[in-house]
Amino acid sequence: MSSLWLMVFTPTLLIITAIAIIKGRSSTRSYWLAWCGLAATLPGDYFLAVRNSPLHSNGFLYGVAGFSLAHIFWIMFLSRNSKPNLRIGAALIFSFVCLFIARLIPALDSDTLVYALSLYALLSIISVSYAYGTHTLSPAWKYGLSMLLFSDTMIAFGAILSVPHVGRLIGATYLV
Repeated sequence: MSSLWLMVFTPTLLIITAIAIIKGRSSTRSYWLAWCGLAATLPGDYFLAVRNSPLHSNGFLYGVAGFSLAHIFWIMFLSRNSKPNLRIGAALIFSFVCLFIARLIPALDSDTLVYALSLYALLSIISVSYAYGTHTLSPAWKYGLSMLLFSDTMIAFGAILSVPHVGRLIGATYLV
């Protein structure tokens, strides 16, 4: 994915959604939290996609921090509008704990990376759990956050575990 294209896509989406929130009814005012989550992806995109920060760099950690902040905003928004799906959350936690213990932790030689990626994975799982919970929000929440989790998992397989050919899935699933 072209980094220039990415740096145009998210700001354009931010402008369009801000206009929709401003022009919307009073019930759309709570969507500012979701909007802040989208805005928090900008530093993540910058450090991870535009600068292509290597795994063991501060830039990579800054990118993970940007996306972690995005998930915090999305969790705040979704928790106001949804009850989490605990079964999906538990299944994802079990799966990711197995993945981390069996494959990712042994492949990472930095405790800082292990903690940062573990926290990020937990935040991502919580947001997906809320997106699949009971609510009247658009189904785009569950599909979008699921694709983001899938994209991040493909990044882990490609960048950390060096599994070939997964890079092609990352850009497409991220944009969804």
